[in-house]
Amino acid sequence: QGTLGDSYRLGRELGGGGMARVFVAEDTSLGREIVVKVLPPELAADVNVERFRREIQVAAQLQHACIVPLLSAGIANGIPYFTMPFVKGESLRARLQRERELPIGETVRILRDVLAALSCAHESGIVHRDIKPDNVLLTRHHALVADFGVAKALTAAGPGGFATSVGIALGTPAYMSPEQASADPLTDHRTDIYAVAAMGYEMLTGRQLFAGRSPQAMIAAHAVETPDTIERWRQAVPRELADLITRGLAKIPADRPQSADEMLALLDAAAANLATPTSSVAAPGISRARTFPGPVHAGIAAAVAGLGVLLFFAVRSTGNTTSGQSLPVDRVAILASVQTGATSSISARINAALERALSGGVSARLAEAPAEKAGNIRDFARQANAGTVLATSILGAGDSIDIQFKVMDGATGEVIRSLRTYRMGANATDSVINDAVDPVLGIIEYIANPRLGSGMIPSGDPPRLAAVREIDAAIMEWGLPDNAAWERSRTHLKRALQIDPRFQQGKLWLAYAFVREGEFLYRPAKAESLRTLISEAAPLAAGLSPFESALSTVIIERSTTPTGLDALRKIVALAPHSFFTVELAAILVDQNRPREAMRVLRSVDSTYVSAERNRDRHFFIGTIQHYLGDYEGALAEVGAMSPDGRSDINAMRVKASALAALGRVDELKPLLRDLPALQNDGLYGFAGDVLLTIGNELEAHGHPAESRAFMEAAVNWFETRTPEETRRPEIIFRTGFAYVATRRLDKASKIFDSLHTAAPDVILYMGIPGRIAAIRGDTAKAEKIMRELADLPALRFGGTPTYERAAIAANLHRRDEAIRLLQESFSQGIGFIYRSRLHWFSDFAWLRDDPAFKALLTPQG
Repeated sequence: QGTLGDSYRLGRELGGGGMARVFVAEDTSLGREIVVKVLPPELAADVNVERFRREIQVAAQLQHACIVPLLSAGIANGIPYFTMPFVKGESLRARLQRERELPIGETVRILRDVLAALSCAHESGIVHRDIKPDNVLLTRHHALVADFGVAKALTAAGPGGFATSVGIALGTPAYMSPEQASADPLTDHRTDIYAVAAMGYEMLTGRQLFAGRSPQAMIAAHAVETPDTIERWRQAVPRELADLITRGLAKIPADRPQSADEMLALLDAAAANLATPTSSVAAPGISRARTFPGPVHAGIAAAVAGLGVLLFFAVRSTGNTTSGQSLPVDRVAILASVQTGATSSISARINAALERALSGGVSARLAEAPAEKAGNIRDFARQANAGTVLATSILGAGDSIDIQFKVMDGATGEVIRSLRTYRMGANATDSVINDAVDPVLGIIEYIANPRLGSGMIPSGDPPRLAAVREIDAAIMEWGLPDNAAWERSRTHLKRALQIDPRFQQGKLWLAYAFVREGEFLYRPAKAESLRTLISEAAPLAAGLSPFESALSTVIIERSTTPTGLDALRKIVALAPHSFFTVELAAILVDQNRPREAMRVLRSVDSTYVSAERNRDRHFFIGTIQHYLGDYEGALAEVGAMSPDGRSDINAMRVKASALAALGRVDELKPLLRDLPALQNDGLYGFAGDVLLTIGNELEAHGHPAESRAFMEAAVNWFETRTPEETRRPEIIFRTGFAYVATRRLDKASKIFDSLHTAAPDVILYMGIPGRIAAIRGDTAKAEKIMRELADLPALRFGGTPTYERAAIAANLHRRDEAIRLLQESFSQGIGFIYRSRLHWFSDFAWLRDDPAFKALLTPQG
């Protein structure tokens, strides 16, 4: 009251956010109720009075039936305040809290009024920046939008750090567009379009987008996650309306409706098909009367949210587009800017160091900067045909030089990463200059490298370039066909941490490499080591980038859990062309969702994937199609796997399995001659294993004679290996299986007993002797091994002990027990490597026609 003097007589306080206190007051000169918002003194000290007045004056010019007008504003005793009418009714937030979802026609009416208000504001160059249910007021006849221009006024009136410290001009996380959250200076009116769509989603589904998360996690989700479809929660919503809301929630502004008028026209078109009449509110200012469930006379004028959250991130695919034109992100253009006092010599040396690195030291290529002066970053990037722009700012002061680098998205002009200022002497050595440019090169390596991508850029201080290259080398090792590749990948990851001990993401990669290797599933000692790694990774989860946070969740929760799977989906959204796409597909099929896995794999743009990765992708697609029973589709993938027409052993596996399932036996016979001559490729990419697979497929599809021929050819292949080859664990292991398949049980027992003796903690080596015992009729030995397996923590080992018990029970012809244990093993995490081949596993051959067994092989999604 002391701030406002005698002009207003304060009444009750309505509450507010961190930005303002909100009161009902009496305008003493006119005798009317109004709402007064007052900035707290502790925040008012930093406000520039004149800028505040100018911005408020602009906002006060807005006149529209659906806009709550600003009546007055001023600075009293140094405290900014502003007034607006007291609106009798309720906020949209109050309505949603009471009713959750709203009638579809009512939702359209509210959206129509909000969009009409936005159209008026946007025409005047005013962006609201905080559209949310709290700022939408519902009267009997209209939906009115409050607080136009207020957040902008206070943001503009404050110093550089003001918006961040007080929490204004940032919006509210639940409705904040990705570009607004990242403080993109190019954020425009389309951020309001996104917020309207988020609000529409909530009105239709009764669910706030990404609710139940911290503000930081919610903002990250808006940037990287695809929300559930509206149809999932409310099937009655017309498709046209649901599609419009979905389009409004597009991550990229250019993919949304480009204006409030455009969205309003689309809304009218969608509303034309509604069963509930809405034509009475087709124009702004005309709406259906509505009765509240009781007398509501609360004053409503919600304060701008008092939440100071500023999150810098970039979400881009490997190819950026602007105005329909593709810009390659691995082409980098340098935009050099020398500020007052900087010497031209140091500037030239810094740019020379960058140019040398971009000419051969990183995955990126140097793009020639355009000769013509560009009006903005996007024009500059387009002229240089560069998807990435590196802006350098050099400021000289006496004997010191301050350097700052900004890495920017050429297609959108967004800042991907702004590095902290680096100070050096004016006569710095080449070594000092190289140290200064090294961090920005590490960031560029992430952006330009197709195995990484901008979505994986680490939080905190940028890593050294050499450390990033070690991460890339480790990822490349994961695709190589020999066992030693696992150890080499770990060596690369450890070397990355030696190069840059601060590289926290490197620790996550090391833990993930251990998880990915999978030995913890059947080796207790490895499982214990993984638990140690997880305990070390867990504390890193706070303050990480969206990618790092998701990766830590995958490590800690395991990707086979719902939480882990959701985290893996986030990673793929951040890095859509990385190897994580195949990882996600593998987990989806593990959980019997092969069709979703197929969609994930099909979504990859092969332009940005290496030939080797593409081959692996098509192999996986062919395997999934086989599981779905689409054998012709699997055959079609073979050509994509070997576009040059060369024989490829894994392509032959897909082709032969499909031909066997189709009963095209004559086309298989040449493989008996051709397969043994093919070069090994991958851990199980050798001819003996493929021959064994074909034999099993033929037997499962009713061709026993041809099956025996391929089984015997497999045994012959294994028995004619060189001494060096016979020492390979995977060949020893599959030789044992060939002996079991052909009922050479003595030879099989000798192999598996020796394997078990050499590695008694490997669960597979423990279980297979139990299967052999059951086949032989040695029930006592089989049951003893089953008891030993039952004592192991099956969940920790991903269901492997339970699966082995199921296989033993099946060989003992215990139907109910075998099926129950199979069901348990899948719920515990046993993977697609089992489910996709279960139809031809000889242990379960007699159960193939059993309805409960067949249900396990029926795709669920």
